[in-house]
Amino acid sequence: MPTINKFQDLEIWKDAQNLGLMVFQIAGNEKIAKDFSIQDQFRKTAMSISSYIAEGFSYASKVDFIGNLRHSRASVAQLQNLAHLFARIGYISTAEKDQVEKACEDLNKKISGTIEFIGKEN
Repeated sequence: MPTINKFQDLEIWKDAQNLGLMVFQIAGNEKIAKDFSIQDQFRKTAMSISSYIAEGFSYASKVDFIGNLRHSRASVAQLQNLAHLFARIGYISTAEKDQVEKACEDLNKKISGTIEFIGKEN
């Protein structure tokens, strides 16, 4: 397996960036944009996912990287929670919620797999 020298080469970071882009696009819709604090929370939560991955990678310590990956995974769960709530109150559509949910589930599996892989490395 090739060595990864920068966080931008991590597939989980790329996926997290794509999820962030999706959330920014959804958060730009008319209903959610009317409530700045809600829109801001949705966006900040999405941004934190890739940020934790990048930050953790920069430590060059397996323990610290795994800790940040766990924070990233927690942000994924928070984003899922927000998507569900925002769909229930009508800020986003069910289709948008489902889109975020699917991307979050996929990313969560990849983050968990990365944690497991790093934990097994010598």
